[in-house]
Amino acid sequence: MYNDSSSPTLTDCNFCGNTSGTGNRNIAGDPIDVSSSGNLLLLNCNTGDVNFDLVIDSGDLGYLLALWGASSVLNADINQDGEVNGADLAYILSYFGGATDATTAP
Repeated sequence: MYNDSSSPTLTDCNFCGNTSGTGNRNIAGDPIDVSSSGNLLLLNCNTGDVNFDLVIDSGDLGYLLALWGASSVLNADINQDGEVNGADLAYILSYFGGATDATTAP
């Protein structure tokens, strides 16, 4: 997110897939860690955790169902076939309640 005319603040957010082998790549500003308003920069994304709360549960299921049939919804269209559909639902159901990776980036 870039905004040259204001200073937006994000709190309690998890960011993923934005790192290189040496750490932060496309992040500017103060370090992102638990002390920065609860924000985390995760080393790995958790496919199926479509609401980014580090668990695959009813919250993800509800989010996916609310977007059923939508296109261009990157986090809910898990298999990236262009539509939120049964294939995405099957993925969430198969990993429902499973462990996610909360490893933070270096």
